[in-house]
Amino acid sequence: MTTAHDYTLAELCITAAAEAWRDAGEVLASGLGLVPRLAAGLARLTFSPDLQMTDAEAFLVTEPVPVGQRDGYRPQVEGWLPFRKVFELLWSGRRHAMTMPTQIDRYGHTNISCIGDWRKPKAQLLGVRGVPGNTINHPNSFFVGNHTPRAFVERVDMASGVGYDPQRWKPGMKRDFHDFRLW
Repeated sequence: MTTAHDYTLAELCITAAAEAWRDAGEVLASGLGLVPRLAAGLARLTFSPDLQMTDAEAFLVTEPVPVGQRDGYRPQVEGWLPFRKVFELLWSGRRHAMTMPTQIDRYGHTNISCIGDWRKPKAQLLGVRGVPGNTINHPNSFFVGNHTPRAFVERVDMASGVGYDPQRWKPGMKRDFHDFRLW
């Protein structure tokens, strides 16, 4: 039997996050952030061997690429994945990303863009990036390492990732990024 002293909190978080990809099949696993990246690799090496992984550049790899110093490590390349092909996977729903939003609200809207009013933010973060399209087109999971009132908010300061707030969607409206209005 395993006790609390047999693993670290980080190992527990990585293992729990890996469950997002259990039995996911042949999809592109994108772990964005250290814990999600390690979790995707753990899932691939254990219970989801069909996951597709990249070297974070332009190649599909057969094993997770180590983080940090690689000391001569060369990725085991199994195929080329040009950026346009990533979009084909994304738009067809054959990608599952796990991100680390700075804020998330009760409707699932996420923020990786800024803290405060976007016209004059208190803090500028990553920006919207590809998160709106990701949250519309394929499965997404979130890893929020710091469970505080600053992370879990009533309403995100800037909606980078699209959730579902009934007040923002008209009845019968197709859930499409082009119809979504940021506040």
